[in-house]
Order: sequence, then C-alpha cells, then structure tokens
Amino acid sequence: MGRDLQLLKLVCCDIVLGVDWMKTVCPISFDFNKFSIAFEKDGRKLTLAGSLDMGLCKMIMGKRLQKMLKNKLS
Repeated sequence: MGRDLQLLKLVCCDIVLGVDWMKTVCPISFDFNKFSIAFEKDGRKLTLAGSLDMGLCKMIMGKRLQKMLKNKLS
C-alpha cells in the first residue's frame, strides 16, 4: 500500500515521516549523529540521510516516489 509524502512548511525540518509510513518499513534504525534512518524494503537496505545543503523541495506523491526508488534500485 503506497503512502503519500507530504511536505510541511516547518522552520526546523524539511520532511516528517509519518508513523503509518514507518510501520510499513519496520524495523527502523535511527542515527541521530548522522541524521540518517535505515530500513529494509523488498530485501534491500535503504538509508535516508539528512543534508545541511539547502535545496528546492517539491511535493511528490507516494506512487511517484516508489517508481523513482524502483528505477534507481533496478
């Protein structure tokens, strides 16, 4: 089941991962020193890492993100 990724205009962060999404990729490993989150999806270990670089953020639908990840990992 896909989940939409929603961007919120917050001062302190660029992305908020919802509990409903995180439950789909448990177990999750957080490294607060590296600003990263690691999990396994479809037998592959994936890591999302924070960046200090400022960039342009756009809203992306969950299905589009899944397609991008599938293409990148193939």
